Amino acid sequence: GTSFFGPRIVNGSVEKIRLWERMRLHHVGAPDYDAPTMRPSHALESDLTEYINWRSYFNAKMVRMQSRRPLVFKEIFTRLGIDKAAPDASQQFQAVLDSDFSFAAYLSLNIAEGVKDAIEVHTSTWSALLFLFGFFAFLHRFAHISLIAVVPVCIAIVVTILAAMQATVSRKRTKITRSSATVAEVAKPQEVACPSDPATLGIHERFQTELWFIRLLQVVLFLISYGFARTLLDFHDWEEYPETSLLYSACFALLFAALAYHLPTVVPIFLGIMAMPPCLDDDNFAIFYDVLVLGRAGWLEQHGQMASKEPTQMDAEVVVVAIEEDAHAGGSL
Repeated sequence: GTSFFGPRIVNGSVEKIRLWERMRLHHVGAPDYDAPTMRPSHALESDLTEYINWRSYFNAKMVRMQSRRPLVFKEIFTRLGIDKAAPDASQQFQAVLDSDFSFAAYLSLNIAEGVKDAIEVHTSTWSALLFLFGFFAFLHRFAHISLIAVVPVCIAIVVTILAAMQATVSRKRTKITRSSATVAEVAKPQEVACPSDPATLGIHERFQTELWFIRLLQVVLFLISYGFARTLLDFHDWEEYPETSLLYSACFALLFAALAYHLPTVVPIFLGIMAMPPCLDDDNFAIFYDVLVLGRAGWLEQHGQMASKEPTQMDAEVVVVAIEEDAHAGGSL
């Protein structure tokens, strides 16, 4: 369960958070960097290009979402001191996003929330497991089907979940890349034409759909882990069917190795992608609000006191410490 995969997902998330913070520092140090015209020649340039494309896409889409979430943006504009009725309100908001909003901190906090959810055992997870084990007991009693026979179905579900997560990431990355060249046009105020009726909000805006994937993954990983432990410690089967037990154990070991490699890569980037427009739910907006308002306050304090212009690494370090503490406290599935 999470006691094996949880720390690896945490480590992968920490690496992704630190990477985004390094890209933020590079971006702050080179504000004239032009992502659409840059041709990556090594990993740093490629990562920086992607980060700037994501940031530009996010900022432009947030400017366009004003009429989709009018109450949220009314509060944001009020807190930022922007008159929403002003003809240049959208340009002012865009300027604040470009200068004060820490996109790396926003992504990091969303990943931290997702990882925290992944390493905690929730009531819904236990309820699903109790129901499934009861169902398997029924199958074993009346249909003489063992749990091992159900494991391939669980493996297929895991593969399907990871494939869906990877497909979502790839599709969104492609969309962001294609939009990067026209991001200036996307941000024009006259293009704000989203409906304000809450009933028109998409499913990703009304629910934390990324957590549906995480919870389902949590359940099937528990079942697979149970199947592995049962196979490994079933001494009767080892005595009666040593070859079969050895084959099953080897297959489980290979499966665990593959999952330990892919989960730390897929889960963090998936959580980051699902925090991008138009998939912002209420929790994403809460994080956006906090990061933006705190960033604006920090900017005003910095310039009011004539502080140093050197960028700080505090954002990422705080989030890294937080998710590592959560992993130690809650990672015991």
